[in-house]
Amino acid sequence: MIATPMYHRTPFRQLRQIYSSLLALGRLPGIAEEINRTIASNGVEQMAAIRSLATSPPATETVKPPVAAPVLASHKHRLSAFRSELLAKIEQPLLCVDIGARWGVDSALLALKGKAKLLCFDPDEEECARLQANHSVDELEYVPLALSSDGRELSLTITREPACSSIYDPDEKLYTNYPALAESAPDRVVCVPSSSLDNFLAARNLGKPHLFKIDTQGSELDILKGSVRNLSEVCMIDVEVEFNPLYKGQPLFGQVDSFMRTNGFVLWRLTHLVHYPVESFDAASTEIEAVAHPPSRIQRINPGNGQLFWGQAHYVRSSFLVADPTPIDAAFARRAAVVTSAYGYWDLSLTILEKCPETKVEASDLRAILRA
Repeated sequence: MIATPMYHRTPFRQLRQIYSSLLALGRLPGIAEEINRTIASNGVEQMAAIRSLATSPPATETVKPPVAAPVLASHKHRLSAFRSELLAKIEQPLLCVDIGARWGVDSALLALKGKAKLLCFDPDEEECARLQANHSVDELEYVPLALSSDGRELSLTITREPACSSIYDPDEKLYTNYPALAESAPDRVVCVPSSSLDNFLAARNLGKPHLFKIDTQGSELDILKGSVRNLSEVCMIDVEVEFNPLYKGQPLFGQVDSFMRTNGFVLWRLTHLVHYPVESFDAASTEIEAVAHPPSRIQRINPGNGQLFWGQAHYVRSSFLVADPTPIDAAFARRAAVVTSAYGYWDLSLTILEKCPETKVEASDLRAILRA
């Protein structure tokens, strides 16, 4: 199911999708769902644990004492129950769109199952048919279709590892010089039909989406441009971005970020920052710091050496921020709170609920759980 070299390309999202597949198949529901929630809400800690790259903080740092495992488990259980109660108050089902759903729907979307239609796109017909035949989650649909801004026919370069396939040509200088990118070497080119998401949703008479996840090897911005008529109800967009090109001519983070801000979204967090070295040297590795104030929490990780190429960017509506005076109605606040909670952003869920007078009670309940 998974090609080992692809752990270099999408290491942590791939782990989440493995567990998502277990859930979709109805296997190990209790264990897999708990692992999904843990991975979704603790990305930095998971990265450090999985790759054994965490280093001890200097003595001058303020470090919180570790929280006992039973306490963490109790918090997770109470937060999960709170999400379920909030989902029950949402009258209309959520529409969550996963674009680039190879290996299965993203685990964050599965946190909303039962009150959401999960619509997953991938141009690989065989992969979509396999996933559709083997899932056991209601309201989960795999659509074998490529998306674009204008519905044109696309030339898709199929790569050695199909998950690296793109409408942009792989860069020979990269896949011949970077060992981790060898799987992006081109194999063949095929022509595939496409549709804009706006036209697809209109043709199917579907409502406006509330959550996007887009991971399409460079064509994310093109797809977003074909979704502008359906952005007004979107609470969060999880999009892969490149800081340096992996494919020839592809848009980079700055262009994606400009589009998002123009359309009323702001960056909430960057996750899964991926570096590629031409050659690995333990002595040449450089630490990265993640800092939160307050408290003075500094998490250092060591990804080794090499250049930063890509990551996951999580965007939310600017109206969700405490500094934005834009009012939020109760229905939208509840939808936004559950969507952001699916990624573990409970602090943002709390801010959203506190901005709406009609959801002050839910906000108070959530604050009590987070403070416990």
